[in-house]
Amino acid sequence: MRITNSIITNNTIRNVNINKSTLDTLYTQLSTGKLIQKASEDPIISIRALRFRAELSELKQYLKKNIPDARSWMTLTEDALESVSKMVSDMVTYMDQGANGTLDAEAKMTIIKTMKQYREQIHEDANSTYSGRSIFTGYKTNTDMTFAHTDTTIKYKITETFSNKDLDQVATISNSVDTNTIAEIQDADMPERHYTYRLRLSYDKVQEDGLVIKSTDGNGDPAPDITVTKLECRNGKYYDPANPTQEINPYEEMATDDGTNGTKAYLIADSGEIVMNKKAYLQLSDATSISTEYTKVGFEKGELRPEHYFTCTCTTSDGVTKVTEYSSDRQDINYTINFNQTMKVNTEGRDVFKHSVIRDIDELIDITQKALDIEEKVNKLKEMQNDSAYEDKQKEIASMLAAAEKELDFAHDTLKSMYGTGITKFSEYEKVVTAELSDIGARCTRLTLNETRLSNQSISLEELKSINEDADEAETIINLTTAHNTYEASLSAASKLLSTSLLDYI
Repeated sequence: MRITNSIITNNTIRNVNINKSTLDTLYTQLSTGKLIQKASEDPIISIRALRFRAELSELKQYLKKNIPDARSWMTLTEDALESVSKMVSDMVTYMDQGANGTLDAEAKMTIIKTMKQYREQIHEDANSTYSGRSIFTGYKTNTDMTFAHTDTTIKYKITETFSNKDLDQVATISNSVDTNTIAEIQDADMPERHYTYRLRLSYDKVQEDGLVIKSTDGNGDPAPDITVTKLECRNGKYYDPANPTQEINPYEEMATDDGTNGTKAYLIADSGEIVMNKKAYLQLSDATSISTEYTKVGFEKGELRPEHYFTCTCTTSDGVTKVTEYSSDRQDINYTINFNQTMKVNTEGRDVFKHSVIRDIDELIDITQKALDIEEKVNKLKEMQNDSAYEDKQKEIASMLAAAEKELDFAHDTLKSMYGTGITKFSEYEKVVTAELSDIGARCTRLTLNETRLSNQSISLEELKSINEDADEAETIINLTTAHNTYEASLSAASKLLSTSLLDYI
C-alpha cells in the first residue's frame, strides 16, 4: 500500500483531535467531579446511577418525612396518655384514702375540685391533634373526640348495646331531712337506705319516651321486651306520668318490688339511669346481649361524641341528618417507614376514653358533694340547738339532728363503698392506659430501629453512588497530566510534519 502525504496528514490531524478530545474529557471530569456527563457516554454507569438515586430518594422520603411524622404522631399520643395515666393514678390514691379513712370536709372539697379538673383535662387530652388532625378518632381525623363547645340544639338518636356485666346496684337514701321546715321526725319517717338494680346509660339528660330494653336469652333467642316508663321530674322530685300529681321515689319502689306483677323499669332521664325491679334484673342478668335506643338533645362541652362509639343518627339545628353505622373493625392509620414495611401510628380513643370512666367520676363527685351537704345540714342543726331563737323547738330539732346524723352515716358508708369500688375500677382503667402506652413504646422502639437501619443503608448507598459516578481526583489529575503531555507531543509532531511540502524534495 502506498502511503501518501495526505494519508499521513489526515492520520496526524485525527490523532491530534483524539488527544484533544481525551484532554477535554479529563478536564470536564476534573471540573465536575463526575465520570460521565451524558447517559450515552457509559450506559452501565448511567443505569446504576439511576438505581442508586431512586433508592436514595425513597430512603429520603422515609427518613425525612414518614418516620419523623410517625414519631411526632406517636409522641403526641404518648404525651396525652401519660397525662391521663397520671390523673387516673392520682384518682386511685384518692379512692384509697376515702375507702380506708374518714375524710373531713376540706378533704372532700379538695377531691371534688381535683376530680372536676381531671375530668376536664381528660376531655382536653382526648381532643389532641397533629397537623390539624385529631389523633384519637381513627379515620374521622376531621372530627373531635369530644364536643369542643356546648351545643344545645344538636340531636342524636343512639342505639347502645350492653352486656349483663353493665348491670349494677345503686345505693340511695330516702326521707332526707329538710332543715327549712322544723318538725319532729317520727321513727317511721327516719332516713332509709335502698339498693336498687339499674342499667346506666352512657349519657345523662336523655329525652326518650317509650324506651324499650331488648335482650336475648342464654340460647340466643329474643327475650320479652322490657318497657321503660320515663318519669317526670319537677324540682328534684319524680312523678308518675300516668298520674302527674303522684310523687314517687323510683329507687325505693324498685328496691322493694320483687317482680310479682312482672318486669318493671323507670327511666331517670336527668341521671341517665334505668332502675328496675328484681324480675327485670334477673331477666337481663341471664341475657347474652342487651340493647336500647334513646334520644339526647343538647351536649355539654367535653362530652364524648356518640358517632365514635354507637350506631346513631345526628340531626343538626338546620335539619341536616347524618346516620353513622358503628363498626368494631380497627381504624388503623399506617405509615410506610421502610421498603415494604408499614407501621400503625394511631391509638383509637374508643379504647381509652370510655363513657363509664367519665360517668364514674361524675358519680363520685355527686356522692361526695351530697355527703358535704348532709354534713352542713348536721352542723346547721347543731347551731340551731344552741340558738335561743329555737328554744321552744328543741325536741323537734333533736329528732331532726338524729335523723340527719343517721343520713350522714348512710352517706359516709355509701361514699366509702363507692371509693372502694372506685379503687378497682380506676386501677383497671389505669391498666388499659398503661397497656396502650406500652404498645406505643414498642412501636417507637421499632421505629427507631428502622431509622437506624435506613440511616446506615443511606450511607452505604451514598458510597456506592460515589464509587459509581464520581471521578477520582488524584487519578484524574495524573491522567490529565499524561493526556496533556501526549497532546503537546502530538502537536509538536504534527507541526514538523505539516511544515514539510513538495518543494522540500525538488
